Amino acid sequence: MASVSFNLVTLTTLRARDLMTTDAITIADYEHVDTAVALLASLGCRFVPVMRDRRLVGVVDEPLVARTLRPRSREQNQPPPRAAVVHHRAPLATVIERLISSGGDHLVVADDNGEVVGVVTAIAIVRLLDAALARAGA
Repeated sequence: MASVSFNLVTLTTLRARDLMTTDAITIADYEHVDTAVALLASLGCRFVPVMRDRRLVGVVDEPLVARTLRPRSREQNQPPPRAAVVHHRAPLATVIERLISSGGDHLVVADDNGEVVGVVTAIAIVRLLDAALARAGA
């Protein structure tokens, strides 16, 4: 997450690009699931964006891996959920609304060309709000 100097008033001016991690690790859509699992395990992350021609096509996350490793069921015949994406200029309120509506704990951040430029996690937002409240003396 970018280093941001703020107070409670400036929280309303924050954008997704101010909250995102820019060193997001991605994999290509042709990679084997073992590659995604190895990344999740070795990096200690909960998800990895999946790309095709520099465009986001999905996300491999822990729940998807767990479903894939379970014995075949009707649930596995369902396509994986689409990645939750937010524009890099989206305001904090939009980022939070999108995160809540997605039911996940992360958003992929894309630029004007639809290319992935980072990731925003729920914990990054919580830490930001906690720091703002602490500075405000709450």
